[in-house]
Amino acid sequence: MWVISMTALGKLYQEIDQRGQAALATGQEELDPNLLPGAHDTRLRLTLLGRLPAHVCRNIEFYLQALAQLAPDQYYYPAADMHVTVMDLLAAWPDQQISPATFARAPLALPGTGGEPWGNHGQGLL
Repeated sequence: MWVISMTALGKLYQEIDQRGQAALATGQEELDPNLLPGAHDTRLRLTLLGRLPAHVCRNIEFYLQALAQLAPDQYYYPAADMHVTVMDLLAAWPDQQISPATFARAPLALPGTGGEPWGNHGQGLL
């Protein structure tokens, strides 16, 4: 299993931020062509998400409402859509062909699920 330390992760995000800031400062930013108006995005991805408990979503939503006063044009997830991305089970590549059998095997990547929805309580979340 690949593990990255928090120090290395912080350094990685700092480098990403520095490259992004430099690109913005010099007018060399790049837009994802798949997200431009009229684009046809052919990428497929299968991602494991964790839903947040209702009380956590309410608390987050409280702060998002305050942020919306400062940045009203920003998109904010509705509470019903809030989630934590755990991991990608299948990466997204343009024009990738993924068979129905591959999608059917994806729940087996999570031991103990047996293909059924996976439950957890999210204890310790404020």
